[in-house]
Amino acid sequence: MSTSGEETPGRPRNPVVDLIINLSTANAFIKGKLDEACSPFGLTGAQYNLLRVLHHSGKKELTHSDLVQAIVEKSVDVTRSINTMIKHGYVTRRAADNDRRVALHAITEEGRRTLGEIDKRFRTLMMALTEAFTHQEMQDFSAMCVRLTAVEMPRLDDNRNDSTG
Repeated sequence: MSTSGEETPGRPRNPVVDLIINLSTANAFIKGKLDEACSPFGLTGAQYNLLRVLHHSGKKELTHSDLVQAIVEKSVDVTRSINTMIKHGYVTRRAADNDRRVALHAITEEGRRTLGEIDKRFRTLMMALTEAFTHQEMQDFSAMCVRLTAVEMPRLDDNRNDSTG
């Protein structure tokens, strides 16, 4: 079977492979559009997500651990992302009063303003999606994504004795 999801003569397409490829392609498309919306402000989509977490957390300041737990993309280097946002004036960092080893991060007024500007740019993409899909289609797809992330997946250890490879 082809791993690209393309049909091999005599074999039907594999819908699981198609699903994985199409979800990955859609994810890359959305991430690219978010990065495009953020780039005029010197930020990436992952940094935008961190700004959103800081703004909407309900707390004035968050620890590094709070940020790591709250972000969607777990592979993000939070320290490097925060350092970039501090350089731009979007975030502040200070040591906690009770434990100087703990860093507390807060969004600045400039960060809030920038978040609002990026949100305006991102709304353009959201409007395009609402024109391309019905409300019900978006709800159904969202529900399927939630189901997908709840699937118990086996651990994929480096097992080279697997006869399926």
